[in-house]
Amino acid sequence: MLFHCHRCGHCKRLKPEYAKAAELLIGSEPPITLAKVDCTETGKETCNKFSVNGYPTLKIFERNELRSDYNGPREAAGIVKYMKVTSHIFYLVIEIQLYNFLLFFSCDYCFSLKWDQHLKS
Repeated sequence: MLFHCHRCGHCKRLKPEYAKAAELLIGSEPPITLAKVDCTETGKETCNKFSVNGYPTLKIFERNELRSDYNGPREAAGIVKYMKVTSHIFYLVIEIQLYNFLLFFSCDYCFSLKWDQHLKS
């Protein structure tokens, strides 16, 4: 998410690159959406909520939760690459956690079956 001020020179330079990156990410898998908030208008409350005190500020959200500050490149190609790599790492971690859970559950279940068989004999 881009937190910006419409009068800020740095923001004015970043906005076209950010818009281009957003276009390039349409249809990406997993889905990646780039959004922006103007901290001088209706977005003041949101900017305060996330402690934005400089412009432009970029933050990464996952399922409406703040995940981290964005400290990557500020041009379209760099933003796209950074976000794709970051999103794949997140999904890889989720898959590993799911695998570990299933592995734990499976081993626990196997132990239960062996224990039940032991009790029956």
